[in-house]
Amino acid sequence: MIRTLALSLIAGLAAFGCTASANLQPAAPPPPLDPAAYLPADAYAVVEARVDRLLASPYAELLLIRLQEQAPQRDVVAGIEILRHTRRVLAGVSERQNRAVLVLQGRYAPGELETYLTEDLRVQTMDVQMRGYKGLAFNGAILLRLDERTYVVGDPLLLKDEDLQRGDRRIRPALFADPTFLHYAEQVGFGERDLAAVAVPSAQTRRQIGNLAMLRAEPMVALASGVNVANGLQSDAFVAFSSPGEADRVAAEIQGTIGGLRSNPIVALMGLRGALDGIQVSTAGERLEARVALDDVLAREMIERFGNLLSTQFLLALEAL
Repeated sequence: MIRTLALSLIAGLAAFGCTASANLQPAAPPPPLDPAAYLPADAYAVVEARVDRLLASPYAELLLIRLQEQAPQRDVVAGIEILRHTRRVLAGVSERQNRAVLVLQGRYAPGELETYLTEDLRVQTMDVQMRGYKGLAFNGAILLRLDERTYVVGDPLLLKDEDLQRGDRRIRPALFADPTFLHYAEQVGFGERDLAAVAVPSAQTRRQIGNLAMLRAEPMVALASGVNVANGLQSDAFVAFSSPGEADRVAAEIQGTIGGLRSNPIVALMGLRGALDGIQVSTAGERLEARVALDDVLAREMIERFGNLLSTQFLLALEAL
């Protein structure tokens, strides 16, 4: 009896399978995740670094050599290796006390970032799991693995369940629909440059930035910059002010500073006049425009002169983090 029932069941399933296979198509793979959707919902600034392009430049290689000479420690070497495995970093800064979220994309070995934290940096970590994503909590931050090539890391206040749910639903921050953001993103080639940033801070955030940086930031309505380093250094930057008078005032201050530096004998001894000659500052109504152009020879010369200083500052920044 049982044998007969089993054979009947198998035959029925086989018949159903033949019929279903003729009518059903294979399930489509899920669409790729949108890294921008995991940035803070109230982001006012977004930075994109094409790490693969930056590291492919000869200048990056020179700086990395200096860095490894200065700090051959295991954690620094491992950190550089992670950089080499990273293709892109997308960062968003929240209006909430300037907290940030970073999305890292690359070709990482299984557990590579987690091992870097626990074994190379040797920080105290705790296993976490949110919406099915596994990761680590450490030093007031959370690292989550979204898929085999993507991690998100940031302040726990910005990586709550609802934030991850918004990311899973591919809902980008409102900033990405802001006309001012879209205008300046196009101006600096956001998404196409080796390094690009666009910020449209609220009046409250501008006041906070001004207090922290000791500068007059309230009139700055938007800021944007794009950089390429494939052959020399080319940078375009824009600052939109609340009035043409503010743009003219700041441009005059910058031009005066550059002029004073050009005539400084110490600057001449340091070989910086060539770099200063590559800076152009102008205004167009309420907008300040600054362009920097260093050819390949001058870029290499600057690294030869200041590579150790730059690598030292990089290490100090890492220690501060």
